[in-house]
Amino acid sequence: MNPERLLQNFDRLIDTPDAVPRLRRFIFDLAVRGKLVEQDPADESAAELLKRIGAEKKRIIQTGESGHARTFLTINVINERFNLPGAWTWVSIEDIAYVEMGQSPSSEFYNQHQEGMPFYQGKADFGKIHPTPRYWCTSPTKLAQKGDILISVRAS
Repeated sequence: MNPERLLQNFDRLIDTPDAVPRLRRFIFDLAVRGKLVEQDPADESAAELLKRIGAEKKRIIQTGESGHARTFLTINVINERFNLPGAWTWVSIEDIAYVEMGQSPSSEFYNQHQEGMPFYQGKADFGKIHPTPRYWCTSPTKLAQKGDILISVRAS
């Protein structure tokens, strides 16, 4: 389906049982392919942006600002999975960000008495906008810093 056809048939399509999930997939597909908004040819290419990100990441690691001594990861372009807009590039998340796995503390340090740090364990702790802790931890093994992006990959 193309955008024009979607708009022409929107009123009829929205009443079908699986309309919302299909619409989400369609919009996501358009966004990933750069078709949601006009592409500005004056924007720098993804390759140039990645060079700047790589240089900044290297600087942060070398100066110790990041709080870890991990070696700099070179930017490796991944094989294209489908045609991307001309200025876009496939990369691994490790090429543009520092990724560190969390570590759960021993359950003996968990509590529901609001003692210690909030301990977010996954989907159940995250609302639509903000997390709401159910447990706290008096001896955390790892702490997130302001501005960190947290991703939960727990099976639950």
